[in-house]
Amino acid sequence: MTRLLHSLAAIAALAGILIGAPWLLLQLGRWPGFLPALDRLPGMLLAPDSGRFLLLLIWAAAWVLWAWLTTLILIELVALLRGVKAPRMPAASLPQGLARALVVTAAAAFVAAPLTAGATPRPAPPKLHLTPSPRRRRP
Repeated sequence: MTRLLHSLAAIAALAGILIGAPWLLLQLGRWPGFLPALDRLPGMLLAPDSGRFLLLLIWAAAWVLWAWLTTLILIELVALLRGVKAPRMPAASLPQGLARALVVTAAAAFVAAPLTAGATPRPAPPKLHLTPSPRRRRP
């Protein structure tokens, strides 16, 4: 039961990363006036910052982080499906390990485990005693 709960939590976390994060970032980018026009960008860089430029940088960094995490998750998923070890990404050992743990835990929900805990043993089949038949003599 706990394995199933862990698997469902991992599936929810993967859905949040792969679907929820880009949806949230797209919704933030749709706010009126959030993304400046390209002709206003040089003036925005030269004017004193009101915090809007920093928010824009954080938004862009969040997109880069999402793309990086999605790549790591896809690498681990493909490696799991192929049955091979995923290649190690440079400078990504911690997030790659977390992505691997999420993918493996989520995949455990789709693995059938034998239910032997509460199963009753099968009765033994009846033993058959075969005796050889007497041979007939030919006349």
